[in-house]
Amino acid sequence: MNIKEERKDFLIALMPDKNDLEILLREKWYRIRTGKRSPKSVRENYIKHIAFYQPGSFEHDAYIIGWWAEVRNVTNVMREDLFPYISAGDKSGMEYYKVDVDNIEELPNPIYCRRPRRILFINSTYNQFKKAKEINDLFIESPIEEKFWGALKENNIFAERQFPVSSGKTRYRLDFALFCRERKLAIECDGDRYHTSKEDVFNDKNVQMCSRA
Repeated sequence: MNIKEERKDFLIALMPDKNDLEILLREKWYRIRTGKRSPKSVRENYIKHIAFYQPGSFEHDAYIIGWWAEVRNVTNVMREDLFPYISAGDKSGMEYYKVDVDNIEELPNPIYCRRPRRILFINSTYNQFKKAKEINDLFIESPIEEKFWGALKENNIFAERQFPVSSGKTRYRLDFALFCRERKLAIECDGDRYHTSKEDVFNDKNVQMCSRA
C-alpha cells in the first residue's frame, strides 16, 4: 500500500511538562482540548496509537519523543471531571477529549528533533513511527514532498519539515526550511496543481516574504 493511502491513525502529541507525563504514567490518560485545532483522528475516534513529544520544559530530556502507547478509548469530558481535586478557576467549563491508553512504553532510542521547535500535533502512521529516527521522518505529505525529503536525506542535507513562520499575526508552515550558513531557505514543493487558488498564491507569496526575514 502506498503510504499516502494509509490512514493516519497514529498521533504525535505535545506532552506539556513532567507533571502531565506523571499523570499519563499513573492514571493512563492524556487530554486534548476540543475544538477545530484538535486532530481529526481524535474527533472522529479512529486513533489507534499516540506518542508524546517533550518540549523544553523537560530540560535534559527535551526535544524528543520518549513515550508511546496504545489508545483504548476517547471520550468527551469537562475539566472538572479530569481534575476534581483542583479548582478550575478561569478554566472552568472547558471541554476535553480524554484519551485513555494502555501498554505505555518508553522508547529505548528516542526519536529526536534536530532543531528545537514547538510541535503540537503530527498525524502519522504506525509504520512511519516504527522506522522514524528523527521528528521530520514522521510527516506524511504530498508525493512530491516525500520524494524530495528522500533526496535530501540521501545527500545528507538537513531540513525541517512543516516548519512554522510568522508574518504579523498570520502563521504559515513551510514544506521545507533549510538553515544555511549565509541565509535561510524556504522550499514549497506542490507546484501549480496545489497552489493555483488566489488564497494559495497569497499564502505562498507571504511565505516567501517571511523566509527572507
